[in-house]
Amino acid sequence: MPNVGEFQNKSEAQGNAIGNIAIAQDVRALGVPGTLGIGLLAFSGAGVSLRGVPASNGTSALIGVLEIGVGLGIDLTDNLSVGTNLMMGNSTFDGPFVGLGAAAYDYALRGAIGLNYDLDRCTQVGVYYATKQGFTYDDAIRIEFFGGAFSQTFDVDLDLPRNVGFGIASNRFMGGVCYWRPT
Repeated sequence: MPNVGEFQNKSEAQGNAIGNIAIAQDVRALGVPGTLGIGLLAFSGAGVSLRGVPASNGTSALIGVLEIGVGLGIDLTDNLSVGTNLMMGNSTFDGPFVGLGAAAYDYALRGAIGLNYDLDRCTQVGVYYATKQGFTYDDAIRIEFFGGAFSQTFDVDLDLPRNVGFGIASNRFMGGVCYWRPT
């Protein structure tokens, strides 16, 4: 990095206190055995701020992703349900050099699907897959040399990765009753 040597210090970046909000509606009255939902989610983010550290040359960086999502879950049988969602992500990338560039923005889609199966009245198993969500921040980094006589910009590609999950849930131990009762 230009004009940055080795140093050690603590970031001054503040955390985020952004909540999530969603609403769901049972759609059985419409003849569909399921639930429809929509939500606004603070999906991911990270940051570092060393602006007050002269050895860092004011280095600072921030990335944040907010998502608007819609989802639908449907009961296929008494024991098997499927759910899917589509998320539109709005992401901001700011950094890494103060004064050498402005915040860059991008939008990207992400989809997911999952299955849930009730093994018995107390135990469920599920699987889940979510697609990669790729963001490209055009001209996110600008580096100037020789008093601005030479300037170079760079795009930044950052992704939220594909996810695959498997889970087992049991309510045998709920309500403070922590014992095993075979069914």
